[in-house]
Amino acid sequence: MTTQTRNNVFETNSSSTHSISIAASSGGIYETLPVDGNGSVILTGGCFGWGWCKYHDAQTKANYCGIYACNCADKRRMLEEVIEEVTGATEVLFNLSDSYIDHQSHDVVGKAFESKETLKEFIFNPKSVLRTGNDNDETPDGWYDNDDGNKDDTTYLFSRQQITEHLVTLLSWAKKLNRNDVLDKLSFDDQYIVEDIDRYTDDIIELLNRRY
Repeated sequence: MTTQTRNNVFETNSSSTHSISIAASSGGIYETLPVDGNGSVILTGGCFGWGWCKYHDAQTKANYCGIYACNCADKRRMLEEVIEEVTGATEVLFNLSDSYIDHQSHDVVGKAFESKETLKEFIFNPKSVLRTGNDNDETPDGWYDNDDGNKDDTTYLFSRQQITEHLVTLLSWAKKLNRNDVLDKLSFDDQYIVEDIDRYTDDIIELLNRRY
């Protein structure tokens, strides 16, 4: 019998263990993606291998989907349409050089492409999560706990329209105000970075009462 000893060689009896969780509803709060001055959203990909990581942010999840879909015309077009509809972008550019999803997990995100609505909920719903890891190490404690992405140091990017629509709904309900009156009172810059819109509702109502 011949025995062969190999040093510093990748072992093939282990694999990555990526998974996705798609939330059924965001409660009306969705993230967005940055749109450049040309109206483009640019996906820059990334490297998704064996590391233990959790991603709730839209940018990482969109990049992950971009790597998966880039070589399939139908899936690529679905991804483009969803991103354009949510962000208002006119085009989606794929700049994915040197990007990869570990081959053992490459098809995991395929479930998100079952429909445009499912894909939207996966990418833009901050409650939906992408997890990466492997079966060679022990799973970290609490790895599959459902934290809904609500970490103290997490901020989300919302478009002016998303913030306006959400606040109109909240304020109309809380103060029984006419929708058009609320819209007239609200003024926002094009984009805000906020942690939790609902958290500021009382302050906003108080401010509107003082001013109007």
